[in-house]
Amino acid sequence: MKSGTALKALAIGLLGAAAAAGPVAADEPVVPRYGTIRPFEKDVQAYWGNINPFYGNIGAFWGNINPFAGDIGAFWGTIRPFDGDLTAQWGNIGAFWGDIGASWGTIRPFWDGLDASDSAGYAELASRFKLFMTDTQRFWTPYIRTQTGLSFYDAFGKALLAKYGINMNRPETLAALTPAQRSQFIVDLYDGLMGFSGADHVDHWMKTVNWTPALTQQQGGGARTVVGLLDFFAGNNTDIGSKIVWFDGVSTFSNGHGAAVASLIVSAHDGKGVMGIAPNAAVVAYNPFDATGTAGWADVTQGVGKLKRQGASVVNMSLGVAGWTLHPDWQKVFADPFVTSANTNTVFVIAAGNDGITQTQNVYWDWDVDPNMIIVGSVDPTGTISDFSNRPGSACLMKDDGCKQNKRLRDRFIVAPGELILIADDSGGVARQSGTSFAAPLVSGAIALLHDRWPWLARFPAETIDIILSSATDLGERGTDNVYGRGLLNVTASQSPLDFNKLTFYEYANGTVHKRSAGNLSSAGIKSSWEIDGAYFIAFETIGKTERDFAIPLSSRLANQTVKMKLGEEQFQQFLYQHLTDWIGGKVKKLAGDNLAFGSGLSTSSGGWNVTYTMAERPGSAFHTDADAAYAIRVGDDTGTFGLTAGYGLGAAAFSFNPGFDRASDFDITSGVNPYAALANGAGFVGADFALDQEWRVAAGVTTQDLDLKIDDQASGQDQRVFNGLAAYRATALQASVTYTPFAKAALSLSYTRLEEPGALLGVQWRDGGRGPGSTTDALSVGAYFALEPGLDLALSASVARTEGGADDNLRLTDPADSSAFRIALSKHGLFADADALRIAVSQPMHVANGTVEYTSVEVVDRETGAIGPVTRRFGIAGERFYVGEISYGAALLDGRGALSLFARSSFGADATGQPGAGQSAGVALRFGF
Repeated sequence: MKSGTALKALAIGLLGAAAAAGPVAADEPVVPRYGTIRPFEKDVQAYWGNINPFYGNIGAFWGNINPFAGDIGAFWGTIRPFDGDLTAQWGNIGAFWGDIGASWGTIRPFWDGLDASDSAGYAELASRFKLFMTDTQRFWTPYIRTQTGLSFYDAFGKALLAKYGINMNRPETLAALTPAQRSQFIVDLYDGLMGFSGADHVDHWMKTVNWTPALTQQQGGGARTVVGLLDFFAGNNTDIGSKIVWFDGVSTFSNGHGAAVASLIVSAHDGKGVMGIAPNAAVVAYNPFDATGTAGWADVTQGVGKLKRQGASVVNMSLGVAGWTLHPDWQKVFADPFVTSANTNTVFVIAAGNDGITQTQNVYWDWDVDPNMIIVGSVDPTGTISDFSNRPGSACLMKDDGCKQNKRLRDRFIVAPGELILIADDSGGVARQSGTSFAAPLVSGAIALLHDRWPWLARFPAETIDIILSSATDLGERGTDNVYGRGLLNVTASQSPLDFNKLTFYEYANGTVHKRSAGNLSSAGIKSSWEIDGAYFIAFETIGKTERDFAIPLSSRLANQTVKMKLGEEQFQQFLYQHLTDWIGGKVKKLAGDNLAFGSGLSTSSGGWNVTYTMAERPGSAFHTDADAAYAIRVGDDTGTFGLTAGYGLGAAAFSFNPGFDRASDFDITSGVNPYAALANGAGFVGADFALDQEWRVAAGVTTQDLDLKIDDQASGQDQRVFNGLAAYRATALQASVTYTPFAKAALSLSYTRLEEPGALLGVQWRDGGRGPGSTTDALSVGAYFALEPGLDLALSASVARTEGGADDNLRLTDPADSSAFRIALSKHGLFADADALRIAVSQPMHVANGTVEYTSVEVVDRETGAIGPVTRRFGIAGERFYVGEISYGAALLDGRGALSLFARSSFGADATGQPGAGQSAGVALRFGF
């Protein structure tokens, strides 16, 4: 592209609209919204003078390029495959622009502060500028030479410097550049060099409207959308010709304006030039302009009607009448019988105009033929209204009944970036233009994405507009105002639920569909104790007379019983008050059935029988609404041959006969010691044990869990969203064990556990009051204890299990799930004093190795109509193994009236969701009781 042409293209965009003043009759010409094309030489100062505010903020603009380029590099590989290391290359390019931006940020203020007669200052400036260009040359030469075989200066640098009359060896040439030309130089430098990058250009508007190419890829790219373009076109002779599936018009006259507008909507993501918001959309175009570049309202009316007949669900109209944000004659277009039928099933996007005026005159509006339209103004990259952009003011759309709320022009007004926008120049290159003409297609592209992701929205244009306006980022005065209208286009927000608290979902149960509220779902989801990759459910959002669906990860409808154990406060309490201080009295003689998880307790004997009552402290928590203490009563004979035990709170610990695992914390569901019994460890329990002889003991019992997780003010907002509405977790475990003690220093055990979870699967519950899948687990555990030397003990436990699911209409385990867990602990008593102890433990919490869950949800089954129905999906629940290492120390103080506790814990590997484990934690505590 010739340099003069490029500069002229830059100038075209921001020149004012036609000089005609006052209303224009229906048969008078309508001019394109970028203004009439006037000689560049005459208007260049006015053009650059209008954008001084933008260039005043150019430092911030260039600063934004670096982080955005860094972000885009991270997801570029997901958009399309590249040869070589282009993804890494993007990271390098982003870093380069960050360095150059900082460098330019020091040069430009210095340059602006120089007086034209300051020869010494310009000599220093020339030195800085030369270093700036040298750094640029060093970075870009490999890219340029690969594509052209030429050096940086031969392929690019010489032409750019000549365009601005810069001689690197003559500082006085720098003095001739105006501030506007200096800013234009850096823009041309960026655009020119990006042409050698082998990647699509990043532009400032992308960050401003919260759009990334990854969003377009995920949402379909507009593939099921037809966009209408009422603009200059010359048939298929444009850079986007392959996207134009139909063309008609008054003439084939074109000045590139239509191609520029279309490029922002449908330009391909192909490694070069402009990126469109909806690159896969089809375009139908109508040119209402004659060979002189003018059009009448009759031509506009004809074009609108024909575009709708070609299937356009959104029509972009970057044209209008000078001096008006919305001219009254638009009403005549929409009232014409040739167009009226399109009013109810088409979104019209109209550029606001470039006169810098605020509309004060009301517009007569016939609400019987009210079109679904959005008026689009322009902002600069900082979100400030452009000087040239027309504004809605307080003007009303009214008939004979006065100005009504929500029927003002500003209620249908939105803004988008429109200054120095990178566009396709219709000559195989790129250029920058400014005007509301280039803000409007960004809105049209966002609508094309909506109609692709939810095709039935094309039949609901009012709802489509509601989504765009309601998701806009508020600017200016709070709420809808006379300058920014509803606010700034936010593409990502338009593709997201407008209010997560108002989402609903349909539950499929007993062959019928039930609509339920999803207001208390956590948008972030909850990590479960098993892998749910690819599993999701469908939530619906009501918009006017229709709905749109959102796929939400299934984990946000699952609550894991391990969650409360992974919370920092809960875990700290667990270690301080149970894991350590309960077992610092290591020299206490252990009787049969005695368990330090409950302490030694109070004991009495009479008539050959012994009764022992023990109690253990349970940590306080926002999640515990029942008793904060566990207790047990054991009745047995004085010889320890037979015993009956009943109690509440820590049943799994009560039935453990492994002397090495006798702490309450050994029996939580993350410890690795029979976690299947631990899942039913918290409510009532009862059991019996019997010594067959001095070496063999058998035991059996039932433990239960009935945990009603009610949230109080202690819990965080995230925790409240997770647990509110969650049904009580209930589980029952039947346990039977045999223990072999061949001599005093060793013990071996084998146990069987049958876990029943009527509303859960291995501790994972279905949220929002759902009944859950129900499951039964059969587990086999082996344990060993060895007294290696006085005061030094080694304990081991390992479990394997198989879980099968019961019948449920929504969620069911169709293939059995196999899981395992283990724990190894080495304890040293009397390390520094008689009443202290040190323990080192390594464990693998419960790991699910396989299993398949089947889930029936209600989803959209016809994306053209939006019809819903039941859909069944299957997903695996296998997770990655992770391990936990612990070290803890406890010591009695003041003859047992106090205790010192220390602990540290570290997780490594991946947890059950494939995420890193719980990380590291440590604590220290002193306790005294007098």
